[in-house]
Amino acid sequence: MHDPLVVVFDIRYPWWRRDPGGWRYHKPLVTVWHREPGEADSNTVCTGMDGSRLSWHNLAWAARHLRHLHFQVHPAQQVRHYFVRCADCGQRMGRCQRIGTWDGDEVYHFWCHDLRHTRAVLADFQEYVRGDADPNARWRVEHWLDQHPLVPDDISGLDGDDK
Repeated sequence: MHDPLVVVFDIRYPWWRRDPGGWRYHKPLVTVWHREPGEADSNTVCTGMDGSRLSWHNLAWAARHLRHLHFQVHPAQQVRHYFVRCADCGQRMGRCQRIGTWDGDEVYHFWCHDLRHTRAVLADFQEYVRGDADPNARWRVEHWLDQHPLVPDDISGLDGDDK
């Protein structure tokens, strides 16, 4: 299954900005998304959208599909992200790097996510050594060991004899 969401069009800030490549629009102010009914693949149930640019055709199409539209207001999203709390340590995110999950609304500080990952890897290794690991954990440990050998392939020069 593919993503049921597709961008209908972006509403950009009404002013321009200068960068090394010349004058350009700012990032979008609002992004208008269309979600297919029944979580179907995009453009399979509601067809006829003409790309993802702001045009009269797309505006008319969006008006007919108003109940399927979702509006992503970027400035409000940035303000809301400032007050979101880390799912691991419970502190506010502020302006630090954040990592979200695909299957939920949980957000983590970069360092909290790194610590969670390290704990999960160590738990896999512990289960593997005990012999309690399920097939997935066994595969993860064996794959990691294949990618990070404990004994180097070339051991010449390690014994102190440089002949």
